[in-house]
Amino acid sequence: MSLDSGKALLSFKLGPVQPFIESARTLRDLWAGSYLLSWLTAHAMKPVIEKCGVDAFITPHVTDENPLLRAVRRNGPTHDPAATLSCLPHTFAAEVPAAEAKALGEASIKACAAEWKAIADAVKAELQKVINDAYPGWNRDWDAQIASFFEFRCVTLPFSKETADALERLKVPEDTSQETDEDKLWSREWNLLGALMDVSRSVRHVPPYVPVGDNNRYPVKCSLLGSFEQMGLAELKASNEFWAKLTKLKPDRSNSPGWDGLDGTRLQSRDKLCAVSLVKRFAWPAYFAKTPRHTGRLGVHVHELKFADTATIAAARWLPSPDELPDADDEDVGFGKADWRTLSRWSGQWLHWATPNQDPDEKPCPKSIWDDIQAQKSIRGRPPAYYALLHLDGDNMGEFFQGEKGKAFGSGKVRFRSVTEQLTRFSLKDVKRIVEDDHSGELIYAGGDDVLAILPTETAVACARDLHAAFRAEKCLRKDATLSGGIAVVHYKEDLRFALHEAREAEKAAKKIGRQHGNKDAKNALAIAVCRRSGEHASVVMGWGQTDLLTQLVTDFRAGASDRWAYKLRTELPTLETLPLGAGKSETLRLVGRSEAAPDGFKERIEKLFDHYRDEMQSADRNWPPADVLKGFVTLCQSASFLARGRD
Repeated sequence: MSLDSGKALLSFKLGPVQPFIESARTLRDLWAGSYLLSWLTAHAMKPVIEKCGVDAFITPHVTDENPLLRAVRRNGPTHDPAATLSCLPHTFAAEVPAAEAKALGEASIKACAAEWKAIADAVKAELQKVINDAYPGWNRDWDAQIASFFEFRCVTLPFSKETADALERLKVPEDTSQETDEDKLWSREWNLLGALMDVSRSVRHVPPYVPVGDNNRYPVKCSLLGSFEQMGLAELKASNEFWAKLTKLKPDRSNSPGWDGLDGTRLQSRDKLCAVSLVKRFAWPAYFAKTPRHTGRLGVHVHELKFADTATIAAARWLPSPDELPDADDEDVGFGKADWRTLSRWSGQWLHWATPNQDPDEKPCPKSIWDDIQAQKSIRGRPPAYYALLHLDGDNMGEFFQGEKGKAFGSGKVRFRSVTEQLTRFSLKDVKRIVEDDHSGELIYAGGDDVLAILPTETAVACARDLHAAFRAEKCLRKDATLSGGIAVVHYKEDLRFALHEAREAEKAAKKIGRQHGNKDAKNALAIAVCRRSGEHASVVMGWGQTDLLTQLVTDFRAGASDRWAYKLRTELPTLETLPLGAGKSETLRLVGRSEAAPDGFKERIEKLFDHYRDEMQSADRNWPPADVLKGFVTLCQSASFLARGRD
């Protein structure tokens, strides 16, 4: 690459990300937040693809094997259910003609904003059909909220003598890991592009949004996204009547023949939402899916995307296996004879009801399904009530892109493209199979080194372990790559926003495993946070080397091994923490040796887990004090017991 190559780097970023994703009441909301970001970013990429081709992209890797990108590029339905996978990050970078860089950046922003408006308009039109003219002005703030929510940022940097001079003036360091002068220059330009985007983002996005109001009265805030007012009317009584029309309740909370939702997607009585939250809730049936009213942008049948509720995910391994059951679409068949996904009505909350009509806000559980639930309880006991939310994120990925790790991927632009290609393959080929096929979970997002999934508690650690192994496999980023993750174990009734927060905090704790006592840059760990509904929370951090042993311990507890020894050990911690670590090990083995219903080899596995955890946490990179190691080990064992049963 010469200094006057006629090329430029273009970087695009869509935000805000976390507030948009985390304002979720249901798994459908959570999926919609991630999916809309991927879908909108794909539309921002489209002008660059059409003008410069797929080879222009540095990150992410653009391929027709990506079903979501294929659907966007086709301009029409692909009828491919795989296109519902959220698998693109909210940012991209490409190498484009310098003379057209500014125009392409503007076109990307325009395309992204136009698609967001089209989706929002489709949802508004469907809601208007339900509301009719009964509540004029219900959507007075709709367009303003939609137009002001997202921030679209795009920066460009030409390869020119002026840029090279700027690099020298700014004293941007030369990347000595690059092999050629051309690669060194390219790497410096890339770093400067990142700095430009950071400068752009340092100017805070202040949405140009002012609610219209009604005689100086304004609706209360959205129950999910508190930065915007809910739709409807400002006066409280009228607002309650408006939302009652969109749910199944009258303002006095008695049953009413209200709206039953849009093709299976509906509002709960506590949902009083702004335009952005309503778009997230109804984008699938109103815009993407095939329904009796329209073909939909994807052409995938509206019931093809059927998310479990959190109670169903928690009990996924308790429910009968789909492989053993015939398909059926009649709720009278009962779940004992058909996979719950094929039933016309299903709620995981029925698993925990005392009577088939326990919740006045919901329709009663059909008799056949209720009878099957009671029969299953008589065989397997109470179903698990806790699920696991797993968040994984690659460690120090900049070292891969800059060449400090993974030398086999080449240097310069070739390296960036090679690494992003491997990350894309991991997202498209490995993650969904591991999460859904192997471990009975549901994948929310897979974008390169970033994964979000929901799982039964008993499979969560094994799933994280397998994803970590696939990320470091020879066909992916190999052994130089590391990954850290957090698992939040949460009751199915808990607010999903709380679960997301706890999973992200656990992931952050994993990345900080060596910061307090050891090497602050040494990450490569997994953290588990068990959040009991009683308010008692416990968390533990470990290395990936202990996940096999922990998974086996979960299996032992499920097979009936007693965990009383672990609780007894916990009561002895104040004394044991003052003694050498060997004393803690001896007491552990003494208590385990006296435990009931221990399977063969149980004591030996506990000893091995203790030794592995001690060696990991006292390594030079971790360097934990003995007292912290013992406390962590006890919490690890108690967490394994809780993961095994999934209930209090």
